[in-house]
Parts: sequence; C-alpha cells; structure tokens
Amino acid sequence: MEYTLGDSAGAPTPTDAQLNDYLQKNAAKFRQPDGSLPALAVVRDKAVIAWQYDQRGAAANAAYEKLRAHYVVDVQKPAAAPAKSTTP
Repeated sequence: MEYTLGDSAGAPTPTDAQLNDYLQKNAAKFRQPDGSLPALAVVRDKAVIAWQYDQRGAAANAAYEKLRAHYVVDVQKPAAAPAKSTTP
C-alpha cells in the first residue's frame, strides 16, 4: 500500500549531481558502440528514466522488506496420503 501511494505522487526528478553519479556507476548501460561514455547532456532523458526506474525498484524492495519484517508465512503441507496396497 505504501509503495502504491508513494508511486502515484510521481517520480522524483534527479539533480545533475545524482545523474552524473548514476551515469558513472552504471556506465555499461550508456556506453556508445565505440566504448566511450557520452556526456550527460546527450543521454539525459535515458538516464532520468533509468534512474527513476531504479529508485522505484529500491522503494519497492524497501516496502517489501518492511512488510516481511512484520509478517511470518507459515506453510503447512497436508499429511501424505497412505500408500495404496498393490496386493489383492
């Protein structure tokens, strides 16, 4: 519920510093065919989308862990059926 409500407010807009940091840490996502890393101005839109996607994923994981800390799932399997006899 928290994640759903937080997500409906819209994704945060990253600062240039956050995007530059993200670009450096995730260079493989943005490398050009020649192996160079483009300037932020060139890949800004793609970087913003990727950053927001990762932020949403981190928020979803945090919400899951918060719920997981409060609840325990107890799986109980039904008793095995007795084996059928093959003798008449």
